[in-house]
Amino acid sequence: MKIKCNFILSITIVSIILLCAKPNFAQTSSTGALGGTIFDSSGAVLPDANVVVTSETTGQTNSTISQASGRYLVPLLPPGSYRIDVRKAGFKVATKSGIRGDVVEARNREVVVAGGD
Repeated sequence: MKIKCNFILSITIVSIILLCAKPNFAQTSSTGALGGTIFDSSGAVLPDANVVVTSETTGQTNSTISQASGRYLVPLLPPGSYRIDVRKAGFKVATKSGIRGDVVEARNREVVVAGGD
């Protein structure tokens, strides 16, 4: 009877520990993220803009589309220096370079896009 109670107690403790563990699926301990908001030159948010993040070291690209709120996020980026290019029909291409992406850190970068092609 004592062995059965110890076994049940052990299983209960392990179950509580596992249930309390909170995994982080957004990024790993060796990556970061770049995100921000896209604005036009009048200060209005710019939805549906094509955002391309390029590693200035490796040339690897990751892309996303800005949301209705103008927000964008590119997760799971290895540490390094990055360039952000934003394109949308009717606007000039906006570029920001030399943006540092660090481990387990989300960098927030606003980008203003001027009108015209």
